[in-house]
Amino acid sequence: MSTRSAKTAAASKLQKIAAASGDEESEVYETDDLGSALSEEESDYGFEDRKGEPPAKRAKTSTGSTPRKQAATPAKAPLKRGKKSLSLLPTMPLDVLFEILGQLSPKDLLSVSRTNKLFRETLLSSGARTVWKCALKGQGVPECPSDLIEPRWTSLLFGTRCESCGAKNIQKVDFHLRRRVCVKCRKANLLVTSKARKVFPDCDEIVLDLIPSTNVGGWAHGHRSSSQFYWHSDIDEMTHTLATYIHDKYLGIPGAQNALSEFIKQRTAQVDEIHSSAIKFQEWFDRTASERYNETNYAKHERFKAIKTRFLDLGYHADDIQYIKWEKECNQKAALSDAIWKRIRPILEPTIIERRDERIERQTLQIRNRRRQLLFSCYTDYKASLSPLQWKYMPDMMELEEKDPFKTVMKSAYDLELTEADFAATLFPAAIAQIQDEWKAKLVQVLVEASEPGLVIASNCLDLATSVFCCMGTCQSEIYVVGTDDILSHNCGTYTSTSSFYSYEYKSRDFEIHPTGAKIARSLMICAGLDPEKMLASEMDNKDLRFACNPCQNNKVGYTWRNALAHRTRNHSGFGILPSNWRILSPDETAVLKQNEAKDPKWAMQKWQCSHCPAYMTSSNGWSGYSGVSRETAAQHVQTEHAITSPAVPTDIFYFEKTATPFRLPEKLKYAIPPPPQPPRPKGSALPARASDVVDKICLSCSSGSQAARNRLFMLSGVIAHLRAKHSVNDPQQGVHWAVKT
Repeated sequence: MSTRSAKTAAASKLQKIAAASGDEESEVYETDDLGSALSEEESDYGFEDRKGEPPAKRAKTSTGSTPRKQAATPAKAPLKRGKKSLSLLPTMPLDVLFEILGQLSPKDLLSVSRTNKLFRETLLSSGARTVWKCALKGQGVPECPSDLIEPRWTSLLFGTRCESCGAKNIQKVDFHLRRRVCVKCRKANLLVTSKARKVFPDCDEIVLDLIPSTNVGGWAHGHRSSSQFYWHSDIDEMTHTLATYIHDKYLGIPGAQNALSEFIKQRTAQVDEIHSSAIKFQEWFDRTASERYNETNYAKHERFKAIKTRFLDLGYHADDIQYIKWEKECNQKAALSDAIWKRIRPILEPTIIERRDERIERQTLQIRNRRRQLLFSCYTDYKASLSPLQWKYMPDMMELEEKDPFKTVMKSAYDLELTEADFAATLFPAAIAQIQDEWKAKLVQVLVEASEPGLVIASNCLDLATSVFCCMGTCQSEIYVVGTDDILSHNCGTYTSTSSFYSYEYKSRDFEIHPTGAKIARSLMICAGLDPEKMLASEMDNKDLRFACNPCQNNKVGYTWRNALAHRTRNHSGFGILPSNWRILSPDETAVLKQNEAKDPKWAMQKWQCSHCPAYMTSSNGWSGYSGVSRETAAQHVQTEHAITSPAVPTDIFYFEKTATPFRLPEKLKYAIPPPPQPPRPKGSALPARASDVVDKICLSCSSGSQAARNRLFMLSGVIAHLRAKHSVNDPQQGVHWAVKT
């Protein structure tokens, strides 16, 4: 087909394009597989120049000369918004149109060719070949290889879809295979040499030498190997093509042997050329991709830079704007315009405002924490001037922070830089006294509200041993606070994190009256023969008595009066408020119990301090300001630093507790006196019976029963089990529920 006739045909096609452009829906081609699409049109594109054969003529499909019926031309409807009219194309010279299209980039020209079927036919005609060449040359693209045509070459370089399945966003091209395919299709279609021969067992061995191959398999994730992989359809097509030449040879057609030899020679040279040029094409492709990547990043950077400039002009801080750098609106290639700015500002501004608020909050907390560290340092220096024995009465620093004058200083303007002069040592005594007085007044009010109406509360009510409080803070539930000394030294406040900026909230100690604990304390004092209305907690401590719980007498465990409160509440609930439930241990039993108390693991903890200096009181690990060492270390310190040969407790060393803690192993605090060593028992003699094993106990609750029931004898464990099962007595008492028969 001559150039003139090709242009005439293209002009007629453009007429049809113009007529079809009025349709609301035009067919758009998205496939990148131009190789298969071009196979029908290679003759129109000048394929005869490559093959040396004239194009085949197409047979007419219509036999009659009856003209086609033309549909009535509808009234021209107004174009919808966004639709472009192609009505001027018929009036435009084809040379001018091709000149315009030749100025497009290859990617844009590829998109135009997929607009609809008529555009596709026009741009794939042989007359449009110069358009593709011009577009490719303008982009510095390597010259189209001899085994491809320009549209196919453009599709291979600038397409984005898999040529096999149509998958989107396929970025890699295999120039050895001349294909852009996805990983899934590579796995499905690539055959390694050994497998190819199994799949095509009847094909000639020379077939694999006549088709291109690659050294990157479908499962290689882009890594090269020493094996060769072939495309399945290439093997199939070459097998059929080679079979045609061989068939002609065996039929004895003249020149068939030469044709076969020439075909093999040409295909071998073409495969060698494909493999040799693939490296050059891959280098250009990688370099172009890198340049395109850099250009894209630069465009995104310039866009964000413009957005940042506009927000800075509005008064926002640069640190806050950095948080939006990776937002979708900032990560685009398009240059920032007024229209784009008007659209994206309402989207980005809330994030910047949120980050600004977080930054201000973070800076505020940092300043507050620096002030707390300064207050902590000054508070520690002040306590260092006191006796270490007084430290247990010092309130927590966070409690001190909420009292004037420290409260006013801490909440002063954050642009002021505080110094140690703002937390002078002379300010601490008044603030500490205020905290202690407030706690005393608060707990007195709690006692007043819990007492009976009209009852006069003594002025020293907090010091009474019957004023039992339980702590509602974080300490253990079996710890009860009794007496002013206990109240002021019980500092169990905790710190909890309130945000991701290491801000801490202080939860102060809190006390509630414990009515049952007061009744138990009263029963203990009555058991000891003391007046519960006048007995002070400090006096009970000084008496240093030890009590045994009668219902638990088999356990032989003794308690101080404070630990007895917790024991009865925890183990016997409402059954431990009678004085008869307690027994004061004898001096010998008390001595044994105190020896066991001294062995408790509690005293081995790192809480010992020197009574003469605060060497181990300070700590840099937090605002609590309390640390400690072992008893041996504290004693060695006193001997070395203070020249005291035999340190005494608590004169020289003392066990410091921020909150009172129970014994670690209370079940092992036995008061039973070990029996004296017995002489060796003669061989063959019987063991003496224990008192609890002697069957001489009677049930007093069976007095109204039969004579046999009244005279029934039990051992101790038997009568207790009988009372619980028969008479529902959960806490049997000797002399009340059972007795020893005389």
